[in-house]
Amino acid sequence: MCNMFGGPTAGEEALSGQSTNLAATLGARYNQDYANQQQGLARLNSLVKEISSGKTGPGFSAAEDNAFKTNIINQGAAAARSATQATADKFAGEGSGGGSGYNTGAAKQDAAKIFSGASNQTANSLVAENAANYDQGRKNAIQTESALQTIQGDFGSSAKADLSGEETQNQLAYKQQSDIQAQEVARSQAIAGTIEKGIGTVAGAAFGGAGAGGGFMDTLKGAAGGAMGDGGMFLS
Repeated sequence: MCNMFGGPTAGEEALSGQSTNLAATLGARYNQDYANQQQGLARLNSLVKEISSGKTGPGFSAAEDNAFKTNIINQGAAAARSATQATADKFAGEGSGGGSGYNTGAAKQDAAKIFSGASNQTANSLVAENAANYDQGRKNAIQTESALQTIQGDFGSSAKADLSGEETQNQLAYKQQSDIQAQEVARSQAIAGTIEKGIGTVAGAAFGGAGAGGGFMDTLKGAAGGAMGDGGMFLS
């Protein structure tokens, strides 16, 4: 609705409110981005210390580690069974009296060697698996360090953009509020001027009528006298 005395429009006031709200939103986002960046830096510093000390820990998950070890043990057992069977086949029929030669001293000695070799191979494979586990842990830590550097950089860029946007919106809102206030003052002055002019006009007409043959006052007298029913003789 148009205001005859001027002042801000509803649209101007709405835009000012939107700028203020957007500045508040960007400010909240800046605070969150800054907090995330600080958390990332803290984790990064901790990770760098772990890498430099060599205490990055294992890299396989519990399920992966268990699967690798189970596979090594199963393979070692299977290899031992195959070798043992081959030895049994070799010494079969070599025993005295037509019995099996598997129970001879040489056969038992070969079987012991097979078992020992399989056990050693399994143990060595488990040691290698454990070393690979910790090597993977170090690789994981280095990869995580690189990712954290990228992420905290992204948070820093986002926080910078949010802060810049907040400052821009605050400046815009301040200008809009200043314009609105100026228009409000101008409207108040216009209203006051109109009222003052109206009072002057009425007063001028009243005093002018009294000085010009009593026309204005006579009119008032007649109206008052008619209302009182005294034939207009209200005032002498």
